[in-house]
Amino acid sequence: MIVKQVFDLDEDQTNTIVFNECRAKKELYENRYAKHELNRLKIITKKDWADYELKLKKAEEARQIEYQKKKEEQERLEYERLKLKFEGQ
Repeated sequence: MIVKQVFDLDEDQTNTIVFNECRAKKELYENRYAKHELNRLKIITKKDWADYELKLKKAEEARQIEYQKKKEEQERLEYERLKLKFEGQ
């Protein structure tokens, strides 16, 4: 878990944001300075980041496979609809 404070100039107040584990990893992964410091302190190593990147890659591949399946199903349904339409004439 990670906590982040943001100062809002418009409202002149400080807001606190609490990130869950997944969002915290994303925030840290995108922050080069934080990654470097965590690696230097041996809190999160390069191997941990490599594992995280592999996990992200697998999740992206799963999303692509799911998208492709949905697309193929839509194309099949559209083909069946057009086939019925033109064969019925």
